[in-house]
Amino acid sequence: MSNAPAFHSGRAVAASTYAVNAGGDAIVSSLLDGAGQVEGQDGPRFTDSRIGSWVKGFGAFGRANGASVENYGGIAGYGLAINQHLVLGAAFAGSGTGTSTDAQQVSTNSFGGFAYAIDTLDQLRLSATLGAGYLHQSSNRNIFNAQNQSIYETAVGATNGWYFGAGLQAQYLIPLGQNFLMPYGRIDYVHTYVNGFQENGANKLVNLNIGYGSLNTNVAAFSGGLRAGTDLSLGSMTLIPWVSVGGTGYAGTLKVAQVETVGLTSTTETGLVTPNGALDTGAGVTLRGHHTPWTVKLAYNGQFAGDVHLNAFDLLANYRW
Repeated sequence: MSNAPAFHSGRAVAASTYAVNAGGDAIVSSLLDGAGQVEGQDGPRFTDSRIGSWVKGFGAFGRANGASVENYGGIAGYGLAINQHLVLGAAFAGSGTGTSTDAQQVSTNSFGGFAYAIDTLDQLRLSATLGAGYLHQSSNRNIFNAQNQSIYETAVGATNGWYFGAGLQAQYLIPLGQNFLMPYGRIDYVHTYVNGFQENGANKLVNLNIGYGSLNTNVAAFSGGLRAGTDLSLGSMTLIPWVSVGGTGYAGTLKVAQVETVGLTSTTETGLVTPNGALDTGAGVTLRGHHTPWTVKLAYNGQFAGDVHLNAFDLLANYRW
């Protein structure tokens, strides 16, 4: 048995950079997007949805690099009103990503802390966040028997790393009676670094364990679009359905090249970290209590770029103690 099938089956590690970067961007975007809540019995206005205690869960699935990808996680935070227009807060984020090919499954877990700020100046709202965290990555790779395609042996490995994320967003609220338009612009930056690692477990007859080089990415995302919605008063609640459309352009590490080594033989596997640009779509609904300080938001966001697509869902709950 040669080294060729080992290299061919180890591409999911390089391919996992898409999911890892998307997972970091999901955390940054989640912290910024919570600033976009509106409500108003006399017409839409910005509300302080990130004051007090809040939690948010999110998940996504799609395809990239010819592999199935997913990310999921949760954020818990607390915000404090510094004055009538400025909110400062802190949040803890835990998330996971997965990248799966026919032969390999790569999972990455992250834990991090973030600070955020929301400044509201009448119809203009600015929000910012930054933070960092720890990454742990594990790989499970099956090598198949060429005669009957049964699993010949399994190689496993694990490593760790870290990530940094930051973002800045501007939104402008345009009331139209009980309806509203909200153009927005956002800049996100995510850096990830994962150490190289050595597999073990694939050495029945000959060493087929792969040594993977380190992976380092720096991606900036420039997004813009328009959200449209309406305020519907329902007794003691306000129901706010909305839709959005926009686009994102990316700069930085769009692809990675990872050195893989088996014994004295090495090759390079490439992986797409992010496309050059993508179409963004979204829809959701927000519920707010009139006389009790709670907010619930359910949303879908899709991103599409050629053979890369990601479908994301999130649920936000906020209660002001």
